Amino acid sequence: PVIRVDGTTVSGAAEPGALVAIRDAAGNVLGSAIADSNGQFNLTLEQAPDGPVSVLPVGDDTPLIRVDTDNNQLEAIAPPGTLVAFRDAQGQLIGSAIADSTGTARLPVADASALGSPSVAPVDADSPVIRVDGTTVSGAAEPGALVAIRDAAGNVLGSAIADSNGQFNLTLEQAPDGPVSVLPVGDDTPLIRVDTDNNQLEAIAPPGTLVAFRDAQGQLIGSAIADSTGTARLPVADASALGSPSVAPVDADSPVIRVDGTTVSGAAEPGALVAIRDAAGNVLGSAIADSNGQFNLSLEQAPDGPVSVLPVGDDNPLIRVDTDNNQLEAIAPPGTLV
Repeated sequence: PVIRVDGTTVSGAAEPGALVAIRDAAGNVLGSAIADSNGQFNLTLEQAPDGPVSVLPVGDDTPLIRVDTDNNQLEAIAPPGTLVAFRDAQGQLIGSAIADSTGTARLPVADASALGSPSVAPVDADSPVIRVDGTTVSGAAEPGALVAIRDAAGNVLGSAIADSNGQFNLTLEQAPDGPVSVLPVGDDTPLIRVDTDNNQLEAIAPPGTLVAFRDAQGQLIGSAIADSTGTARLPVADASALGSPSVAPVDADSPVIRVDGTTVSGAAEPGALVAIRDAAGNVLGSAIADSNGQFNLSLEQAPDGPVSVLPVGDDNPLIRVDTDNNQLEAIAPPGTLV
């Protein structure tokens, strides 16, 4: 970019839509501006610079910091919408903010002059940041993201969802006795927590995610849907006796089942129709998953071999020949004409 300085007025040219920062000879940020559609920008400095100034384009990965001691706030110059994290001279997280439409993110602090040489960096979607203070954990992540806090052994200590400003806070049951880490949790990467105090299994997963819990042998224990806090809970008889259970999301195309004699239970997308078939492909029965994604059915007799479960849609009805009652049956979503 190029600039012209006239007293407190700085004008110049840069790539249209680009964010630029004006700095003095010591590298201090004097101001910033966004080039218009013609590539022009103008800004008024608080006072005329007493030496040479320079102009620098600012990208998503190169935010600049400005310490505003008059208003006790930290400012980051970053493209609009960029989430940035401020850290003190020791590298501890102070807080976070999102750059506004002018390309400035602001974080109020108690005493800006006491912070020494703070720093700023963008917060990547894959790398949330945290600060631990006793049982309190605060941090920054992509707005709306679900994050899990884990101890050094990988045990889940808690979870939270970042608000519209990318900030989250949670209180742990007890202060961790070692280092902790933060991990973003997506639809396909739920985490499990065994709650022996309340005899339940918990899955940390984005709200609305249907998950299936399995025991150490891979047998289905049950399923649940993550609530608005990003937690799915499944009560069990004795959580401490389950060893090392696991959790995985239930895909709409891949329902899961457990067979116990003539009883078949499982999980599928809420409202989905599923068919149970034997090894030869014969339909043994069908069920519709309830609002929690769970289904149960009783077979006429226990299968004498492996069975499978198949989601049934409008365009793939299945047939069953009922010789006892001399009728043909089609397994199809309610209301489907076959």
